[in-house]
Amino acid sequence: MVGLSIPYTGKIGLPKLPEEIELSYFKNVIDWLQQQPQVNPNKIVVMGASRNAELSLILASIFPNSISGVIAYAPSSVSWSNTVLPYNSDTIKASWTYNGNDIPYIPMSKLAADDSETIDMLAYWQKGLGKSNAVKKATIKVENIKGSILLFSGMNDKVWPSSTMADMIEKRLKHKDFDYTFENIKYQNAGHLISTNPDSKTGIRTGNIHINGINYKYDFGGNDEGDFKAKQDANIKVFDFLNKL
Repeated sequence: MVGLSIPYTGKIGLPKLPEEIELSYFKNVIDWLQQQPQVNPNKIVVMGASRNAELSLILASIFPNSISGVIAYAPSSVSWSNTVLPYNSDTIKASWTYNGNDIPYIPMSKLAADDSETIDMLAYWQKGLGKSNAVKKATIKVENIKGSILLFSGMNDKVWPSSTMADMIEKRLKHKDFDYTFENIKYQNAGHLISTNPDSKTGIRTGNIHINGINYKYDFGGNDEGDFKAKQDANIKVFDFLNKL
């Protein structure tokens, strides 16, 4: 089994900001990976968490003949615009492009703060999912994926509605008569951090984000025990998933 982590911002030759990321970059990596003698080219799986889960599902849907499965922690059912982060550019753009064309997205205003010291992340993303016309256009065509899909989400995720979006993916796959195995695993008392080290009880319950020079906190959701149980169970299921390939 070969694992490869692929950066797409912040490195020499890569974009500084997570916006208008060209998917050909990832396709080139997959093409290279398929040529490696220790790799079975018919058993390449992509895996990601949160926005990287969004990316993984998009990649598998656009390059179905190169990717044989997806593992997505805290997934998204749609593609989002670049403006979800306060430090991105002010102009609404696609987060992902392919051959210079935008991957359809939900246009979002920048994450903003009010007079409190905390940010309600969940409400921000839920508002985006309320844009029905944009959601229809931005929905990831998961039915194009030619391989098994494994989704994990915490039912108390306070960063974004990952369980809701996992259910949206499941509904679409059933409607489209998806030909491959699919699991939508949701954990009670678990939040957004279920992709972190399965052997560690991190104890981290909040994150920090800087907006206009001020530091704000946001809730990851879940609790220590719920996250820990979810991570350990998910770790077992990931290796079962890979072994079945």
